Amino acid sequence: MNTTLERFGRIDALLNIAGAVPQIDLFEMTDQKWHAGMELKLHGARRLTIRAWDALKQSRGSVVFMSGSASLDPKPAFAAVAATNAAITALAKAFAEQGIQDGVLVNSSKRTPSPH
Repeated sequence: MNTTLERFGRIDALLNIAGAVPQIDLFEMTDQKWHAGMELKLHGARRLTIRAWDALKQSRGSVVFMSGSASLDPKPAFAAVAATNAAITALAKAFAEQGIQDGVLVNSSKRTPSPH
């Protein structure tokens, strides 16, 4: 974050897309794997957005939270992915509400699986 601000002087946009959650059956998913997936994908996006927020306010920038469509139709093999994606959507809505006050546009988008 600091390197970006030093080099470019501003942050206009942030795309939260990084992270992976294991696709393991609901009854086989360990607490450790569940926690690691949430920590990386959900909390990583939350922390990064908070760190960039002041710069985004100054530039009247934008944030996009990417998740997946598993939250719309959760299956046992994708329970952790679905729960994490649902949490990302809720987090994006909370940031969007704050963004109205702060002049930061926040959106959420769900990636859909490829038909191939």
